[in-house]
Amino acid sequence: MKIKAQAGVLAKLLQIVTRAVSNRSTIQILSAVLFEAEGGLLKMSATDTELSISVAGRTEIEKEGRTAIPARVLLEVVRSLPDGEISLEAEDGKATLAHGKNVYDFRTYDPKDFPVPQGFPSGDGGAKGGSSFAVPIGDLADTVQKVLPCVSKDEQRPVLTGVLVSFEDGRVRMVATDAYRMAMNAARLEGASSEAGQAIIPGRALKEVARLSDLAKEVRVAVTENAAMFGVGGVTLSTRLIDGNYPEYRRMLPDAFAEEFSVERAALLDSLKRVNLFAGRQTPPVPIRLSFSHPEGTLTGGELSVSVESSETGGAVEKVAAEVGEGKEFTACFNPHYLLDGASSVPAKRVLFRLNDPEKTAILCGADGPGEAASEGASGAKPGREKEEGEGAESETSTATTTNAVLDAAGFSYLIMPMRDPSRQKA
Repeated sequence: MKIKAQAGVLAKLLQIVTRAVSNRSTIQILSAVLFEAEGGLLKMSATDTELSISVAGRTEIEKEGRTAIPARVLLEVVRSLPDGEISLEAEDGKATLAHGKNVYDFRTYDPKDFPVPQGFPSGDGGAKGGSSFAVPIGDLADTVQKVLPCVSKDEQRPVLTGVLVSFEDGRVRMVATDAYRMAMNAARLEGASSEAGQAIIPGRALKEVARLSDLAKEVRVAVTENAAMFGVGGVTLSTRLIDGNYPEYRRMLPDAFAEEFSVERAALLDSLKRVNLFAGRQTPPVPIRLSFSHPEGTLTGGELSVSVESSETGGAVEKVAAEVGEGKEFTACFNPHYLLDGASSVPAKRVLFRLNDPEKTAILCGADGPGEAASEGASGAKPGREKEEGEGAESETSTATTTNAVLDAAGFSYLIMPMRDPSRQKA
């Protein structure tokens, strides 16, 4: 095999494909990039057997052939070179890369030992039957990035290292949880499969797909019984699905939420970032206390107190304007880093907190997000409003935001478990 290419172009392609190279395997071929030059097209592939990435592009081919070259050293050499033409020739167990007067020799492996990457199916069986469909990659990447913070890194629980992806009637829903918090994001994507189906796709694979969003406007998607494939421009990514039963996330949601408070997202994030400096990275984490109330001496208006108290760093208290129902107040404590992740992911100008009890699950979403339309009953009553004389049980039920309203609406929701309030423990 002998090819010629621009160093900058080859470096960019290698940076993409080597993301699938195995770092821990003792199988040598998995540390290599497979080169296949044929018909004016150069294809490079890498895999760790769970994730595979292939890139293809036109280049000058002087001699067709195949070879496998150790990935890390090759990438470091190529991306450190100034731009200009390079030649790569492989023969008799050795590959030689030449750039100007510089020459680099690499040991090669037998390409026959390289696992065959899985390609797109040609069937027509829906989201799990083998058909493919194309959706805007920007929209898919946005849906992915909202749930990735909740993907677990605990390999002892492999199911939680994946994202539950559901397809139905042109809508894609993604759910991720690490058992301490959960993110749900649903969106209607133009071109998405109308066939119902779901799969647990590794979070790592979806993260890599999102990183390809600047290569093309669309991503081609296919999900079979045991794999998922994504095609973006000249890049094809395939991954094994995670086998197992995903947690029944619907059961993790309360039947209804009695209280709702909202705050401007930008102001909340600024406050959380400053107060988090005092929480640090202690183990166990120092909780941040959120207190919704009215300014002292009033029953109207509203403010959110964001505070933390640490034996190592000190403490901080900030006040942020908030929408608080007349006569209402509520205090709960949360993991500072989980809370910041959730508030950062809310795609709205205001963050809505849906709450029941200081020690029970809370949900963060956009103030115009999931369940907002359902949060008003026929009488227009808002969640958390005191029941007026003459209103029956039916009216009271209509004021609560229901779990079904959250699940059925398109949009983002972030579930977070509170932490124990240190002040109550001292008492």
